Amino acid sequence: MKRKIFVLVLLIALIATGASCVFAESSELEIVKTSPADGDSGFQPANMAVKITFSEDMVADESIIDSNKSKFHIYAQDGSELEFDIVYNSKKYPDELWLVITATLESNSPYRVVIDEGVRSSSGATLARGMELTFRTRNTSLDQKISMGMMIGMMGLMFYMTTKAAKKSAEKADPKSVEKVGDDKLNPYKISKEKNISLDKAQAIVERRKAKIDKKMSKIEEARQKREAQKAAYAAQIADELVELERKALREEGIYRVSRPHSMKSVTGSTPRIVERRKAAKRKSASRSSRRRR
Repeated sequence: MKRKIFVLVLLIALIATGASCVFAESSELEIVKTSPADGDSGFQPANMAVKITFSEDMVADESIIDSNKSKFHIYAQDGSELEFDIVYNSKKYPDELWLVITATLESNSPYRVVIDEGVRSSSGATLARGMELTFRTRNTSLDQKISMGMMIGMMGLMFYMTTKAAKKSAEKADPKSVEKVGDDKLNPYKISKEKNISLDKAQAIVERRKAKIDKKMSKIEEARQKREAQKAAYAAQIADELVELERKALREEGIYRVSRPHSMKSVTGSTPRIVERRKAAKRKSASRSSRRRR
């Protein structure tokens, strides 16, 4: 009997120990990935954000986000700490936090991100091990030189091709090909005397000659207008290709142009609290100024 009791107590102890281990493991928060990853480079200095993905949902209420902010740090090369806003999207990316740096970073410079232990998830799980990573911004001065070189090259090509097309069109419709008609050939009195015909018949000859000249000049003008339209269309095509080339280069760098300004809320699903505080402060200041005027 004593032996059975001993075995039963031992089993209970083992079960309790296993349950506590499972609970401990389930309550530990982990960092799944970061963007940028440690050692990455080539990031645009403007509107830089560090994205951190955790193993659990991070957004339950704003009090947790506020308490977590002190656990994140971003340092410049000189050791100064940078300000940032924590941005999140509880519907699409509940397990992600974005550290959006408020200032524009220096070009071609290293930066350090430190995440302290103790970061808390929505369920209350905590980060047992912190981490540190570094990244480097891209050399924007070199980008500008490359972009300027590409633009100059494209403009030179556009000028060459446009000139070549204009020259080819001009060869097809040369104004010199128009029959040169002197005043004597359009003088009905002289024609009447030379051909010994009536003045009416001479006038009819002049009218036919004028109609022939007008027809040739009309063809030349049509050719000129067509040539100018082709030049304009070709120039517009080259300009569009140049713009698309620039957009493609920017997209490869992670920069996207938009047709109009977009709010942070439309992108992330929520307005950063620091933005709301600034708006509230402006409204309060405006209200005070209005009362003083009264």
